[in-house]
Amino acid sequence: MAHTILIANQLAKLASVSRQTAIKAIAFGLESVCEQPAQRIAEAARVLGLELPRPPTAAERLAELVAITHSQLAHG
Repeated sequence: MAHTILIANQLAKLASVSRQTAIKAIAFGLESVCEQPAQRIAEAARVLGLELPRPPTAAERLAELVAITHSQLAHG
């Protein structure tokens, strides 16, 4: 956790965003923050050599829903 906060501090400083916004981008991906901060965070991440998480694709979401439904039907 401390490592994440240090990275968030660096991202926040380079991208001129709050540490909270940087942590949100690290935890949930750039799509979780507004467009302008997301662009600045993406550039700062590139400068720092970081790869931020990407949101799940539609296929991944569908596969997760199918697995949950299947599990519920099997135990229901």
